[in-house]
Amino acid sequence: MKRRTFKKFSFRGVDLDALFDMATEELVKLFHALAQRRFQRGLKRKLMALIKKMHKAVINLFLKFHFV
Repeated sequence: MKRRTFKKFSFRGVDLDALFDMATEELVKLFHALAQRRFQRGLKRKLMALIKKMHKAVINLFLKFHFV
């Protein structure tokens, strides 16, 4: 049985591994102007919870597929 190859994710030319290692300030520089402004002014509690939840889910997915 042939193993399926997955597309490597990148955001604006930066790989997923590098995105996780970046500091928030470096990551914000990759965003468009409106998103940068939103981060500068501070994020609300609901949005921060969503970001943490998504980050946790992506890491679990990453570990599941790369160490099987």
